[in-house]
Amino acid sequence: MSRWKAAGIHLSISIAIAIGLFLLLFFVWYPGALLKSAGGERLLLLVVAVDVVIGTVLTLLVFRAGKPGMKFD
Repeated sequence: MSRWKAAGIHLSISIAIAIGLFLLLFFVWYPGALLKSAGGERLLLLVVAVDVVIGTVLTLLVFRAGKPGMKFD
């Protein structure tokens, strides 16, 4: 597997988690306008910025095919 494929997999999983978190926040925990009044938009932005962007870039930089112990990383 190349580092681009690994970063793509990480990106797709991170986007799925971000969408799931948004749906959970918007429909279960803070329905309607409560999400905005409770500051949930900022929390979602923080999760997306850290997990999706920075996590994917770190995967792209660090991943090396055939590295021993890759399962544990």
